[in-house]
Amino acid sequence: MNVGHGLIEKMIQIDNEMERHAELLKEIEQNPTDINATYDSLEDCDAVTRLSARCLSAVCAYDNTIDNAETLDFAQAKFDDILNSPSLDVADQKSWIPR
Repeated sequence: MNVGHGLIEKMIQIDNEMERHAELLKEIEQNPTDINATYDSLEDCDAVTRLSARCLSAVCAYDNTIDNAETLDFAQAKFDDILNSPSLDVADQKSWIPR
């Protein structure tokens, strides 16, 4: 994968966050009564809601990062193909984008 250094770091960070959230969700699944105790106060309910929103946001960010990496890989492959063309005419034909 030929992706920029910053994007790789972001993907690693998001992957780590996903692992932490997966561990938390597993813990909640294994101990559902513990989560019910958390709902004793409105503040705790809000905290669980915020955590849920952060989990969803992390999943969306992860999906977007993967999509961006795939797009960058495709663009790099197309660019390399154009650069490796045997002539300018062939390169020009490969670089044509239909509108």
